[in-house]
Amino acid sequence: MLEKNSTQIRPLVILGFCVVGILVGIAGWWFFSSSNLNWVARSMGSVDGKPFTNSVEAFKENFRRGFRTFQIDLRLTKDDEVCASYEEAPVHLDKRKFLTQKVLDKYEPICLETLTGLLKAYPEAFFIVEISPSRDPNDSFRRIYQKLFRAWGETPEFWIRVIPQIYQTNDLAYLTGFYRFHSVIYNLTRSKVTDDAVVLFLDKHPEVSAVAMDKKLFSSTVATEARKKRRQVYVLGVNETAEMKAFVKKGATGFFTDNHEPVSRAE
Repeated sequence: MLEKNSTQIRPLVILGFCVVGILVGIAGWWFFSSSNLNWVARSMGSVDGKPFTNSVEAFKENFRRGFRTFQIDLRLTKDDEVCASYEEAPVHLDKRKFLTQKVLDKYEPICLETLTGLLKAYPEAFFIVEISPSRDPNDSFRRIYQKLFRAWGETPEFWIRVIPQIYQTNDLAYLTGFYRFHSVIYNLTRSKVTDDAVVLFLDKHPEVSAVAMDKKLFSSTVATEARKKRRQVYVLGVNETAEMKAFVKKGATGFFTDNHEPVSRAE
């Protein structure tokens, strides 16, 4: 009798596991679709499993995957031209030599002209500018933006889709001297200001639409106050779903990610 009942129960157990699996999948989908997260492909996103290439191929691959916002790391070459940096990029090269060397011996590097071409060819794409650290970060920041304004000054529609990041509060005054930006991100990774100072800065500057924090230095206080002021809260370098869920509970609204699929994106 017991064996007969066990035989009858076994299909029910299997069905139960199937139902649980479906519910877990639905819960995961609900988490992303209902949270309306903002997704940014960090350093143009991974290509062939390789992050930090800032290459044309990485951009095209992640655009195909559904990303529409891309972080690009800009630096100056030896002859003072704007190019996109990448991991293990050779230093002290002029623009010509920089462009003749493939990224990781395979991918096409990006210079200012390349970025301009991408802006023209992909009108749905947005680019968040990261200025790569240098010996004199303030000078590098200003010289790069001078060159961007020089190149794009006659096409202001580009600036709607190019989003600057500031690292110090005085960076904002410099930028607004060129253009009245609708959206600026305050990246706190190089800032040593207090949480209260960040919140006060957001109060004074409505054009600063978001803050970005390293996951190791995430401040729930800043996140909570930024959300109250209707600002976005980005966390940098998060690739695992479980970690994303934890940061969303702490107030995050978006992620700079290398390889996570952009399941839901705030347009």
